[in-house]
Amino acid sequence: MHERDLKPLVFHSAWPLAERYEALLRAFNDPAPYARRLARRLHATPHRIAEALRAPDAGGRIERFEKFYECAKRAWRSHWSSA
Repeated sequence: MHERDLKPLVFHSAWPLAERYEALLRAFNDPAPYARRLARRLHATPHRIAEALRAPDAGGRIERFEKFYECAKRAWRSHWSSA
């Protein structure tokens, strides 16, 4: 290995990671406000639910995915937009 191949180490701040971890802990400990916010967002943009349910590995990430999928299909009407 040559000296010119060595690059100086670059250290990144761990603060953003710590803040994200703290946010995940808050959502895990009290999920109700976050679920309400998600429900409001999905109600405002119904096409997002279709995107989430079409995710390639959604079945592997969500327990009882089939049950949620059928419930979501019944609860959400198709969103038609001229945009």
